[in-house]
Amino acid sequence: MIARLALLLAAVGGAVVVLATATAAPPRLLTRTQDFTADPGWEGRYDHAPGLCVAVQQNFGWTATDHLGTGVPGELGGTVWRASRGANYGLAIPPVGFGDSFDASGRFALPQTATTAGVLFGWYSSTSFDTHKPSSIMFRFDDGDVGGERVFVVSLIVVSQSRLLSGGGAQLIVHPGQVYDWTLSHAATGGIYGLGDVVLTVAGVGTLSADVRPDQWRDGAVFDRFGISNLEMPGGPVEVYYGDLALDGATLPLGSEPVGWVGAGNHDGYDDCDRYRNDFGWHQGGSEGGEAGGTVWRAERRAAWYADRLPTTPPLTLAYPLTASGTLRMTHTGIDPDIFVGWFDSREKYAYAQCADGGFLRDRLGFRVGGLARLGDRARPYIATRRTQLAFQLGRRASALVTHDGTVHHWRLHYIPILRAGAPRGLLMLTVDGIRMSLAIDPTRFDPRARFDRFGIASVTCGGGPMTLYLDDLSYTAGVLQ
Repeated sequence: MIARLALLLAAVGGAVVVLATATAAPPRLLTRTQDFTADPGWEGRYDHAPGLCVAVQQNFGWTATDHLGTGVPGELGGTVWRASRGANYGLAIPPVGFGDSFDASGRFALPQTATTAGVLFGWYSSTSFDTHKPSSIMFRFDDGDVGGERVFVVSLIVVSQSRLLSGGGAQLIVHPGQVYDWTLSHAATGGIYGLGDVVLTVAGVGTLSADVRPDQWRDGAVFDRFGISNLEMPGGPVEVYYGDLALDGATLPLGSEPVGWVGAGNHDGYDDCDRYRNDFGWHQGGSEGGEAGGTVWRAERRAAWYADRLPTTPPLTLAYPLTASGTLRMTHTGIDPDIFVGWFDSREKYAYAQCADGGFLRDRLGFRVGGLARLGDRARPYIATRRTQLAFQLGRRASALVTHDGTVHHWRLHYIPILRAGAPRGLLMLTVDGIRMSLAIDPTRFDPRARFDRFGIASVTCGGGPMTLYLDDLSYTAGVLQ
């Protein structure tokens, strides 16, 4: 064991050089490389876990009812399931985009409370079957809780054709069993960028607004439907109704089944078994014919992983300098996904963490990919021990974007320890595509007994969504040579 290690960091040609002096010889560390040309025989734990099957029955469209109290039967709605398959019911309209102005108004009601609900209303594309609803201007209902009372949370989203998202921040609260009047408008000019804005007003509740950003404007959007869509993520049902509708000042007659409205999947019934269905491990593909990864759910279950078993005599700890590098690519991301890549402790008693603890295994050192961004998810360094956890703070400094279009990203991870009075202290640095992020590690916050016996991909044990991600061309510290 090193008695004392002094480190000097210097930037040379964009690389980090570590100069070390010590009173004892530095440790000899084992490095492994893996290009996944063949199945490496890594350990899989719940990496192909079956999903939780739920019987979905979509049942919405035009209905000869009057939940809105207009006095005339005829409205849109019914039971809308949040599910992994898309479903919608909308009026086919001439295509419009960010360069056009348009507006709508009406009433809505949600007769009763719901759990894990998700439904949207507004303009969308007839081809936008996706979790993030590309080419859409819609307001969304999610179930929520305020002081123990079950409510619905209203948010506003504006999404370009490549999933560039604005809105979704501020929210309004509405209550089940009440009827609300609303207006929704898009102006082709105005807003802080002068490129247009979207405004939702719910009478007696409040107003939400979102600006069309320059990147969204350049990306564009095409809206050719106006109506209802489910949220494409496994969940539950909600009963919702819309009526007294007007589009661009013209009343939409709903007294009888309307002409020109088109449904897709809005009366489908099936077993939705995708919720929490992990499907990751060795995969044929990548630059050398193979890679590691697949679909990993952020789920309230025991941790799942696909990882290399590391030597444990002696074990890797925070006292040793650790490095890893490789490539990653992401092909899909859901809502609230999160994946961990790096070293961790596989022992059973550390295999589950409560949501209040961040949903991570204790004793982890590496990086996370999550925190949905406009085009993908953010990668940032992360450390956790039995005592506490620390992650690079998104939004405060530049962070690396991992796009969900299959682009290959290059990453490198460095952990540099400094031993002071026997307590580990150091620096954790992650570089992705030339963007460097650093975490200074305070020894008083982290348990020096942390040890690592696996390296690979691991899930987060706090409810969220799925991500499909692959690793390749890995090099990583795998043990201590005696």
